[in-house]
Amino acid sequence: MKTLDRYLLSETLRPFAVTLLLALLVLLVERLLRLLDLALGTEGPLQVLVQMLTYLVPHYIGLALPFGFFLGVLIGFRRLHRDSELDALLGSGVSLHRLLRPSMAVALCVAAVSVVTLGYLQPYSRYAYKSMVHTATGTVIQAILEPGTFTSVEGTTLLAEEISTDRRQFRGVFLYTQNDDGAWSAVTAEEGLLVVGQEGRAPAVVLRNGVLLHGPGAAPGSGQDEGEAGPVEKGTLRFESRTASLADGSSTLYPPRGSHEREMTLTELWQQRHVPNAEVGSADMVAEFHGRIVRILSVFALPFLAVPLALGTRNRGRGRLVGIAIGVVALVGYHEVLNFGENLVESEEAHPFLGLWLPFLVFLTVSLIAFLRVAQRLSLGSVLAWSGRAAAQTAETPEAPVREEARRCAS
Repeated sequence: MKTLDRYLLSETLRPFAVTLLLALLVLLVERLLRLLDLALGTEGPLQVLVQMLTYLVPHYIGLALPFGFFLGVLIGFRRLHRDSELDALLGSGVSLHRLLRPSMAVALCVAAVSVVTLGYLQPYSRYAYKSMVHTATGTVIQAILEPGTFTSVEGTTLLAEEISTDRRQFRGVFLYTQNDDGAWSAVTAEEGLLVVGQEGRAPAVVLRNGVLLHGPGAAPGSGQDEGEAGPVEKGTLRFESRTASLADGSSTLYPPRGSHEREMTLTELWQQRHVPNAEVGSADMVAEFHGRIVRILSVFALPFLAVPLALGTRNRGRGRLVGIAIGVVALVGYHEVLNFGENLVESEEAHPFLGLWLPFLVFLTVSLIAFLRVAQRLSLGSVLAWSGRAAAQTAETPEAPVREEARRCAS
C-alpha cells in the first residue's frame, strides 16, 4: 500500500502547493500596493519593502494554509472520482477511510506548522511589522506630502496648506489618526513642525494654537500638551502647543511586545491569562488562546468536509466549481463565526466553550456525518457492482456444457 499512499499524496500535495502559493501571492500583492507609499518614502525602499513583506508572511500563511489544504484534498479526490480511479480502488476492496489516511497525515503536518505559525511566529512578526510602520510613518509623510493635499499612511491622514522648503514646517495643519481599536482623533492647528523619530520612537508633529477633537476611546491626553486653555465642549480641547504622534495615534515611543494579545505567544497567553495588565485584559488573553487552539484543531475536520464535496458529481466543469464554491463559503462562514465568538468571549458575554468550542464541535460533527454518509453510499455501490459481476459470471458458467450436450444429441 505504500505505492498507493505515495500516489494519493501526490494527487493532494500538488494542488495544495499551487493553491497555497497563489493565495500567498494574492494576499502579498494586495498588501504590497498598500506598502508602496510607505516604503518609497524611506531610505532604501527595496530593503524596507522586502522586510515588511517578510514580516507579513507568517500572518498570511496562517490564513492560506488551511484553505490551501482543503482545496488540495478536494481537487485530488475530485480528479480520482472524475477519472473513475476511485471506482477501481473501491471495487478492489480499498475503503474510503483507507484512502483518506494519507490526507490525515498531511493534516497532522499542517496542524504542526499552524502551531508554530499561529502560536509563535505571528506574534513576533506582527510586532516587528507594526514597529517598523510606527517608525517609518513620519519619514514617508515628509517625502510624499504636498501642499493642500490629504496624505494618508497606515491610519494617519495629514493636510498642510503651506509647506516649507525643508518640508518640516507646516501652516494650516489638519491631522487625523485612528488606531486598530477604532479610536480616532482630529486636530487642526495654525502651525506644525515635523520631528522624525529616532531609536524606536515614532515620528511626531509639534502643533501650535489648535483644537483637538477626539472620538470614543481616544483620550484628549494621548499627546503631550502645553498651555491648555481647557475644554470647549465634550470631546474637544483647545491648546497652545501639542506634540502628536503620527503612528496610529499612539505614544511617541512604541510600546514593548505584549501590549496587544495578538503579540503574545501561546505560552505567554496561557501563563498570563489570569494576570491582566494595563494594555491586555484577562478576557482578551483567554479568547485569543482558545481561538488559536480551535483554529489549529479545525485542520483535522477539513478532509472530512472536502471529500463529500469532491464526490458529488463527475461533471468536469460545473460539478467541480459547485463543490469548490460550497467549500469556500463554508470555510469563510466558519471563520466569521469563530471571529464573532471570539469577540463575545473578549467582552465576557460568552464562555469560551460556547463562543469557540461549540462552533468547532458543530463543524467537526457536520463534516464527519457528511463523510460517513458518502463512505457508506460508495461501499454499498461497490458491493452491488461486485455482486452483479459475480452473478453474471455464474450465469454464464453452465451455458457451455448445456450447449455441448445439445450439439451431441443433435448429431
